[in-house]
Amino acid sequence: AACHCVARVSRTPITNLHLRSKRMSPEDMGLSEATLAAVRECAESALAAFSGSSVAGVDVVIGSGSMKPHVVDVNPFGDLLYNVLYQGVDPYEWEMRHLELSFAPLIAANSGKAARARSGVVQI
Repeated sequence: AACHCVARVSRTPITNLHLRSKRMSPEDMGLSEATLAAVRECAESALAAFSGSSVAGVDVVIGSGSMKPHVVDVNPFGDLLYNVLYQGVDPYEWEMRHLELSFAPLIAANSGKAARARSGVVQI
């Protein structure tokens, strides 16, 4: 599910924060809940195209007249989102928690093999 969100506002098509664009919360932009829901759905649909991925940073632009969201970029992990919290955690802690949950079955299966190997029992 889409979670951490920050708006990058610029007078030009380039919205990189290190190039003097302004950072805002989506709420501060005055976007309606319907528009925010459409942005989340658009980002989630883009991530669904990468079936092996569970975390991504999705850049979405909103048409100035139609308010329709469009994906312009998908990154393997989030952008520099300092001081942006979702359910009390920043993007980096959230990503690690999510990855830990995703790999928990593999870690559990391998820890059992490691314990058996240390005891001298090896199963192939």
